[in-house]
Amino acid sequence: KDNAKPTRVVHPADYHLRRIAPDDEIIERCGQHVFLMVVPPNHLLTQVDFVFYNAYDQTILAEVQQHHEQLSGMKPLTRGQQFRFWTGGTMICFGSRQPSGGGPGDNYTIYAGMDCYTINGMKASFNMILGGLLMNEVARRVWPDVFRDMKKATECTDHFGVDGMNLYRCRGYRAPLHRDHDVCRGLCGQVEWDADAKFAEYAFCQPEWGYYIVTRANMIWSFDSSDLHGTMLPS
Repeated sequence: KDNAKPTRVVHPADYHLRRIAPDDEIIERCGQHVFLMVVPPNHLLTQVDFVFYNAYDQTILAEVQQHHEQLSGMKPLTRGQQFRFWTGGTMICFGSRQPSGGGPGDNYTIYAGMDCYTINGMKASFNMILGGLLMNEVARRVWPDVFRDMKKATECTDHFGVDGMNLYRCRGYRAPLHRDHDVCRGLCGQVEWDADAKFAEYAFCQPEWGYYIVTRANMIWSFDSSDLHGTMLPS
């Protein structure tokens, strides 16, 4: 459009972002590598978010990867105005939503494409529920507060599994810097990763907090979608 703002692509150095990345020596020695993000209000350290590398053992990781492969034929989500300049890949959603747009009477309901009328549809739903449970258990181990907040915030929603948290399965997904304004913090998980580590492709960027998270297979992290966030573009 003639009045549209031009797309701007920036480098992490433009924002002086700190790089959060796994240390292979720590993972070799300890089996995992965890970062805890804290802020010091009133001189007391308060945890804000976490990054957990090598979150699952290889048996569980292989099962989760297999489950994600089974979802490739489902209907992806179409993102809104914030994504009109740049986006890529697919995002498949499980759960219920309150749309920001839509027609009259379009209210809180399940995402389109969820299919529990066939054996394959039921298997896909149960597999996604299992993936969400695994992520929640990791969060409960690393930061119980964020797990409790998510449970409390979704008490009155439709439950997909044992709680009301929505699940999103992404493949090759890239997003511009944006805000989502969800009701609570959320969790992200990377179960597969095929990119160039030299350029931190598909890293998760949080410029307002001053860092970006280098992504790898088998990791989980938390974040507040109300904060500006987006994806490092492939080179």
